[in-house]
Amino acid sequence: MPAGCEFICKNEKCEHSNKGFNLTGPWPMGRIELVLNAKNVKKDDSFRNELIKLKNEGRKYACITYPNISNIKTLAYRVHMWSKQASCVWQYDVIAKDYDELVKNMKDVPSVCPTSGGELWDFERTVKEGISCPHCKVLMKQSRWFSNQEN
Repeated sequence: MPAGCEFICKNEKCEHSNKGFNLTGPWPMGRIELVLNAKNVKKDDSFRNELIKLKNEGRKYACITYPNISNIKTLAYRVHMWSKQASCVWQYDVIAKDYDELVKNMKDVPSVCPTSGGELWDFERTVKEGISCPHCKVLMKQSRWFSNQEN
């Protein structure tokens, strides 16, 4: 089941207090044409228009919105990696039809941050270790979430 974690700075003295960002676990992706024409995506014109723009720029895959009511086949996964040294999230698209194939193809995802040379952490390690606010360096609050999936 696709999952994510919102990291929020709760340090009231920080200029970015109550702000943060999301990091997701490996997220299933399908053909972008199918995703942008999914019933639940058609309801959001601005989101759909952004997907159309990405498609026109040559993007082949897009993250499947859940619940996957249009039964879009998984062809790849979006993988987020955290760089503690650079305080940034890197995202990679890995071609894989299922989770077992994703694990085999993770060799294609860098383990070193392209900008800092530091280690990249996957989703599991990042939620285990936590993230310090890039601005005040206080450990951020975690709020985990899971998507609804229909079979």
